[in-house]
Amino acid sequence: MRMGGGIRVERTGYTWHFWAVVRPEFRKLAPHLYLQAYPSQVADSALSDFQQELQRVSPDLDTPHAWIADFAGILSTTAVQRKMFASHQQKVEAVDRFHNAGAAIVISNAVVRGAVTAVYWLKPPVYPYRFVSTREEALLWTAEQLGQRGVSVDLARARLELLRGQTEDR
Repeated sequence: MRMGGGIRVERTGYTWHFWAVVRPEFRKLAPHLYLQAYPSQVADSALSDFQQELQRVSPDLDTPHAWIADFAGILSTTAVQRKMFASHQQKVEAVDRFHNAGAAIVISNAVVRGAVTAVYWLKPPVYPYRFVSTREEALLWTAEQLGQRGVSVDLARARLELLRGQTEDR
């Protein structure tokens, strides 16, 4: 289960236009542990498609589950995107209320931290969350949260998956 980018091609008269479609990434790191990684910039349409896919698969995720939401690469978000995130929170609330053990949000930028805080102010999450500065901190915190729900996380597998993703992104 991996969602990423692609290529969009359009033709105008005799001219072909190619655009890289950069989407957020979603994948399973280990049983019960999932990653959302966001690129430096994302189009509203790509974010909407990504969120719809998450809403579709959320009921089928391992339960309980936890998220590492990596916003470290994001440079900025728009007001429209902040509303989209708040709306998404509301749409997955029923699943999150019972099955989400927590979300560690990786943020390295004060502006983005303010944006996420604004989203959580608009729609407070129904699960525990923590802002962290590295994926390793996120991994340890989410493993602790899942441990409180009786789930042991395979940290070695999760670390390998995190490294695999970083290697493929280069």
